[in-house]
Amino acid sequence: MCNPLAIGAALMAAGTAKQNSSSRKAARARSSYKNNYYALNDALMNEAGAAQKTSQDTMEKPAFDEGVAEQYQKLLEGFTGNNRSVLPTTSAAAGAPAIVQNENDLRMAQAAATKLDLDKGLADLNSVSNYLTTTVNPQLNNSRATTGMTGGFQRGNASVLGTELEAANALANDQLAQLMIAGGQTAMGYGLMAPTAPGNITGGVGGIPSPAPKIIY
Repeated sequence: MCNPLAIGAALMAAGTAKQNSSSRKAARARSSYKNNYYALNDALMNEAGAAQKTSQDTMEKPAFDEGVAEQYQKLLEGFTGNNRSVLPTTSAAAGAPAIVQNENDLRMAQAAATKLDLDKGLADLNSVSNYLTTTVNPQLNNSRATTGMTGGFQRGNASVLGTELEAANALANDQLAQLMIAGGQTAMGYGLMAPTAPGNITGGVGGIPSPAPKIIY
């Protein structure tokens, strides 16, 4: 006849081992999912940080001054090179006295110098706004868009992590292991409560006869 105690103990041991294995598998899965989550979040934060730093760099004094100076030079070249900035050339009438020609040349040089000063002032006036329009504002827009996009990815990443952790927790719910443990407990309980062997008048536990009662005369 099978020994229910031995069967119960074996079932419980096997079930416990199987449940422990499933729990370890679930723990490894949770750890892997969390590591992936943190790695992706770090990458997204670094991307957003890099975009924001680029925007900040455009506003730092060395870069700002260099950018403004570059815009000034471009504007000045445009002002002095286009048609409105070119003064009409006039010359004294042929055969005019030298004093007239000299005076004409002097006036033309003064007008050219005055126009150059005006061009420089205009270029200086517009250089800052041009730098902001062509460099700073586009970079700020880019960093805003990048930060918003990475923030959306981070929220999605958190949602995925929740689903993955639920799946990992499900791995620990080993139905077969739990059935084996429950069956082992039932078998052991049955073995401990088994009836006494035939012919044992005084009864006992597990088929072991109880000692005979003492008779006092």
